[in-house]
Order: sequence, then C-alpha cells, then structure tokens
Amino acid sequence: MGRKKNMTPPEDQQLTRREVKFVKILVSNDGLITMRECAIRAGVPACSAHSRAYEMVRRPRVAHRIARERSEL
Repeated sequence: MGRKKNMTPPEDQQLTRREVKFVKILVSNDGLITMRECAIRAGVPACSAHSRAYEMVRRPRVAHRIARERSEL
C-alpha cells in the first residue's frame, strides 16, 4: 500500500519550524539575499542549502505561506 495523500488544503497545513523561519527570512530580506542564504540562516546545512531551498519553495504549503506573508507586507 502506498502513502495516503494529504488532502488538507495548503493554507491549513502546518509548517515545520525550519520552514517558518525560512519563510520569515525570505520575505523580510526579499531581493537582498538568495534563497540559498535564507536556507542557511534557517538552519539548513550549507552543503545542501541550494537544493533544500528549491524544494521548500516548491512545496504548496510553503509557497502559500510565502505569498500570504508578502501580501501582508
């Protein structure tokens, strides 16, 4: 049997602490630092920060939170 898909809409899903920190750093420093640097500041190891930042931004729940935080600013 495969994994059950999470049917909760992205806006209702909980983010991990690292994802929340990444979103806050990314939105507050929008255009000043790269997504890789945001991931490093959020606690991702530097050797995998580039790919982890890309993966985080592609997750629907993280993308939704980024959009919401940007609209609030």
